[in-house]
Amino acid sequence: MPAYRNLIIAVLNVKDCFVYKSNYQINYLLSKKFYIDIKLFQKKIYLIRCNLFQTLSLNYSPVLIECKNYKILKYAKNYGLILSAGLSERMGKFKPLLSYKGKSFIQNVVVKMSSVCDKIIIVTGHKANEVLEDVSGLNISSKIEFVFNSEYEKGMFTSLQAGLQKAGESEWVLYHLVDQPGLPDEFYKEFVQQIDDKYNWVQPKVNEHKGHPVLIHKSLVQHILSASGDSILREVSNSKLVKKKFWECRYEEIFQDIDTEEDYSGLN
Repeated sequence: MPAYRNLIIAVLNVKDCFVYKSNYQINYLLSKKFYIDIKLFQKKIYLIRCNLFQTLSLNYSPVLIECKNYKILKYAKNYGLILSAGLSERMGKFKPLLSYKGKSFIQNVVVKMSSVCDKIIIVTGHKANEVLEDVSGLNISSKIEFVFNSEYEKGMFTSLQAGLQKAGESEWVLYHLVDQPGLPDEFYKEFVQQIDDKYNWVQPKVNEHKGHPVLIHKSLVQHILSASGDSILREVSNSKLVKKKFWECRYEEIFQDIDTEEDYSGLN
């Protein structure tokens, strides 16, 4: 077996070995079998220490590839994409900087997304400098890349396109609106586990009603970029190229849409 670094051997049984990344920081050496629930396969997995390997907490999504006599999970990067460019005209106040539980909307979203994303792209436009200043103080600022959309007044779709142009190294993009600060941490961890290579679009729903955010595979990026700037993502996603998976979840926060003062009062 090649001397891969920063990986953990996960043994399901004697015959099936997987190389697996850990979502947890493991500070002790695994000199014998430990029982730990990592929820990847929605079952219990035994972890054993191998001298060739060192444990390290990573945030990459595992993708199964075949090798000769064993299987290896290679690492596919997930990027986050947050739109923070609009004028917030209906609200009358700039939504990204509105407060929720002691943080701005955009800080709430960025911090939660950081647990499942290798990089977070923030598309700015209106009040771009204020957004940059608000987010730059976070201790995860090294993960953040800002993209200025000079055409932000033409609509949300142009901001999505501007962000996707910077997501070339990602396997999946977690496309997130800034006015959904109330989604809990658990949502993001469960959501990325819905990634399935039979689909290129993953979307949450509750009682058959679809919500946001959305996971978009890299195979759809060029399709979105080639659409007109005045397009609507819902219509673009109706293409035969888009293979959708809908995840029935328990989080009604996927319907958050804070457009008015009344919506904001209801959030707090």
